[in-house]
Amino acid sequence: MDQDRDDQGQSRIEGVNPLCATLHDEAMKLQTIETSPFDSSNRLVLIPVFLDGHWAGAVLDYKNGKKVIFDPMQTAYYYKIVCIVLDKYFGKFAADLKPIRQRAPRQEDTNSYGPLTLLFF
Repeated sequence: MDQDRDDQGQSRIEGVNPLCATLHDEAMKLQTIETSPFDSSNRLVLIPVFLDGHWAGAVLDYKNGKKVIFDPMQTAYYYKIVCIVLDKYFGKFAADLKPIRQRAPRQEDTNSYGPLTLLFF
């Protein structure tokens, strides 16, 4: 069986809707996350993280027990903020995963964070 498919041939890779990152209503944001891809046995969950005008991302890899975090600027500040966001909104889904910082590709300008985050996924 393909490791990225379940018994019915459906993908075991899911993503959190990136629009939930821009919701201002905290209750609605949490409800959206609760009904996201965490209700099944997905192997990978892709999480876009919006940081006030800057995009980063994380992948929860349940098969390998890792939480891979990516920030295009690769600064300690943004990695710390991404971890805070993940703990706040996804803590119960990622508590047992080992955090890993993905260090490539690196943002060299002021506006390529979006495409680089997409490339990470």
